[in-house]
Parts: sequence; C-alpha cells; structure tokens
Amino acid sequence: MTTTPLIEVRDLCFSYQFGKKVLTDVHMTIPRGTRVAIIGSNGAGKSTLFLHLNAILRPRSGNLFYNGQLYEYSRSFVTMLRQKVGLVFQDPDVQLFAGNVFDDVLFGPMNLGLASDVARRQTEKALIAVQLLEYGDKPAHFLSHGQKKRAAIAGVLAMDPEVLVMDEPTAGLDYPGILNLNEIMGMLYDQGKTLIVATHDMNWAWGWAELVYVLAEGRVVAGGSPDDILNRSDHRALGYERPILGEVYEKLKKNHMILPGQQRLPRSVAELVNSLSD
Repeated sequence: MTTTPLIEVRDLCFSYQFGKKVLTDVHMTIPRGTRVAIIGSNGAGKSTLFLHLNAILRPRSGNLFYNGQLYEYSRSFVTMLRQKVGLVFQDPDVQLFAGNVFDDVLFGPMNLGLASDVARRQTEKALIAVQLLEYGDKPAHFLSHGQKKRAAIAGVLAMDPEVLVMDEPTAGLDYPGILNLNEIMGMLYDQGKTLIVATHDMNWAWGWAELVYVLAEGRVVAGGSPDDILNRSDHRALGYERPILGEVYEKLKKNHMILPGQQRLPRSVAELVNSLSD
C-alpha cells in the first residue's frame, strides 16, 4: 500500500525576475512525521525552496502537493496552507514585529480568525513550549538571539501547524541554545510534527535527521538516509563536510577496532563507544 507524502515537490523551477534559475526541476518527497535535513552550500536554493513550501513564492513551473492536494494560490488555500506549514526564518528579526513577545505570538492565531480566548490559550501554550512565557510582556528587542529564535518558533507553533520548516535554526546559537532547541524540536517530533530544517551543521544533522536532501546549484542532487548521504565520498564536491563520527568510525573500522557484525554507523558518541571492541 502506498502512503501519500505529507509534502511532495515535483519538477519545481523558479527564477527571480530577470534572473537565472534558482531552482531547477526540484523533486522532493516528505513523509509525515519525519525529521528532514536540507543541506547544501550557500546559494544552493534552500531558502528559496522553503518560501515555496508555504506559498510565499509561486513556482514558474512544476507543482507542489500537500497531503496529496495540489497547491492552489487562492486566498482560502494559502490561508489553510500557512496554518498547516509553519515557516521560521533564519533571522528572527524578520518575524518579530509587535510591541511585546506575547502580542507577536498572538498575531498568528488571531490572523486565522480564532476567538480571542482560544488564540490567547494557544499563544500561552506556544510560549510555554519554548520556555518564554515569563517574557511575554517584554519587547522582542530585549531578548537574546537564542530567545528571539524561540519566540519566532512560538509564533508558528501558536497556529498549531502539522509541519515546521526552519531555515538554519542553530545558526548563531551557543551550546546551551542548541541544547534548548534540540529539546523543543524533540518535543514537537514526539507530538507527531513533521520537521524540515536547512542546516550547514553536518554533525548536528547526523545525530538528528531521518532523511537528508542535498541541494546544489538549485537542483536536488542526492536524497536518502543520513548513512547513505552524509558519508558519501564525494561530499566535498557536493558542498558539505562529512560528520566527524563518520570519519572516526571508518578509521576505527579499518584498524579492526569495531565489534564484528556492527553494521549501522553510530549516530552519537555513546553509540560509537558501544560499537568498540575490547
């Protein structure tokens, strides 16, 4: 039995006005409830692709589907889609504009036409999820960079999306900030959300993603499991570095320091340690 993908991109092409193609024949399938990493060098088209997923941009040719339904660009369909597919930009200052954090997060559910009490409950729930409820009355510009990123995530969560699309969410975060983000994303994944993330951090993607797509010069040049994609021998040509754990594992394996029968590459330091022979 064939399961309908939650999001499918077919032969998508796009160019900005009077410019060369930014995306060319992009094909991508996103299963429901999956952690997906989109990788590639700067200028590969990741951000432009993301702007298509919730219909901020419209393809020059090709099609997108949400849960099997062809994207339309009517007001009603776009409103529905942007509630289902939430987009968090790389720079949180692009999204934060209201007088205080609570009102900023409240804007989304109110814009959906929800009753005021329902919208406020969803806003409080979203702020609790990102551990920012106590900052609700603070102006957004008083927040740290990591807190601003969490506030931007809350603004999307308040609309209760099925898909969360995040453009380089770990960029600019310190180690505690990344740990906090991982905790939030783990909670969302456990709730059944589909998570799509653009990232340059291959070590983070190695431990997090279930599915990886590689964009290069506006084309999808590879797609599959982290084991199949992130450890490719031609990774440099495709514009990304190999995860450190993959490098270490291969060297240990060549020196016969890995337990016999160990097949799956370790996804964490703990898994690597457990794979070592005495």
